[in-house]
Amino acid sequence: MGLHNPLVSIIIPVKNGEKYIFQAINSALAQTYKNIEIIVVNDASTDKTKEIIENLMKKSKNVRLINHKESKFRSGALNTGIRKSKGKYVSFLDADDIYFPDKTGFQVKFLEEHPDVDMVYGGAVVFSEKGIKGKTKILESKDLREKLRKASEFSLKKLMNEKHAVFASGKEDPGIIAGCSVMIRKEVFENLKFDESLKTIQDYDFWYQMIGAGYKIKHINKYFYKYRIHENQITKDSIQKAKSKKKIFEKIKNLSYFKKSGDLFEKFIQKKIKFHPARKEKKYPVEFLYEDKTLICFLTPPKNNDESDLLVIPKKHYEFIENVPAKILSSLIEFSAKVAGVLRKEYGGANIILNNGKLAEQWIPHVHFHIVPKKKNKTKTGLLGTNPWKKLSVKKFKEISKKLSRKLKT
Repeated sequence: MGLHNPLVSIIIPVKNGEKYIFQAINSALAQTYKNIEIIVVNDASTDKTKEIIENLMKKSKNVRLINHKESKFRSGALNTGIRKSKGKYVSFLDADDIYFPDKTGFQVKFLEEHPDVDMVYGGAVVFSEKGIKGKTKILESKDLREKLRKASEFSLKKLMNEKHAVFASGKEDPGIIAGCSVMIRKEVFENLKFDESLKTIQDYDFWYQMIGAGYKIKHINKYFYKYRIHENQITKDSIQKAKSKKKIFEKIKNLSYFKKSGDLFEKFIQKKIKFHPARKEKKYPVEFLYEDKTLICFLTPPKNNDESDLLVIPKKHYEFIENVPAKILSSLIEFSAKVAGVLRKEYGGANIILNNGKLAEQWIPHVHFHIVPKKKNKTKTGLLGTNPWKKLSVKKFKEISKKLSRKLKT
């Protein structure tokens, strides 16, 4: 298949799912979009699940089976399927649920048309043996990173007791990210995976990992699958659910979902920067990176002419990946003067050149400086034609970044 018809990996974890697995796999095979691989991970089933899958494999080359000798639960099964997948995009289907036929095709088209989006999701139609019971409320994808950070200020009791309190504003139910409604770029899993210590609701944990790491997720007001209610669901295990919720909410309280964002930010930058024509074919390495609740700073290594780039991104503007409001760009100009003042005071031996052109409008709102050594004139620091950032220590970079952070607050 061509570049515009990429392979999609549909991963189906199953444990003793003989009652519904046939329907689930057939709904994946019935997708109107045909360039798919269906990876079924049999998590040490003891019923006829394996036999049913093997019979379906005889009818379709699109179905692959992976068997766990010992149970690794749903998280482990998902991670196994992801590792073995070959698609550009990955989606999930539980063994008791059913895809609508246009699910895969619709989402592939959306992600191909929106290369800045890392995950797309929608809703689910809820049903049981007695018929349709309703629809899930679709969570809006606006400001999720800031809301997740804000939730760290909530009490553990509030998070545990109030329905979907993490993204709630007031008492209204904000909605959910329905687990099997998603499609995710495969490259995301180079950095993240499902937490195998969680026996249930591991989806929520993974969404929080993505949000905290700075990946862009987007909702669509469309229903992509049928979610089945029945007696044997693991999500009905109240003890396991309570344990998983407690662990997830403790991670929220400790800002654990944000602690990896620094490690991931270079790859995030590399991905976003490629959409700017001037940077498309160039590498954009990061020498130092600093992040706190107010801003993100990162510095590139000196180039051949000893020039470095320093980018400062205010957290309050972090959600604007494109179409940056004019008001925000104006506030950045004011902030950039403060940044320049700090930099010139710290390193008088460098020319601090503000570079806030179209890049800021096309990417994330930020202040961007070229740091170029002054030539010929010897400076107070004794540097002659040398970039003062060239031998900068991590400790010193953090000190400067903290000063910038304080300036941003004032």
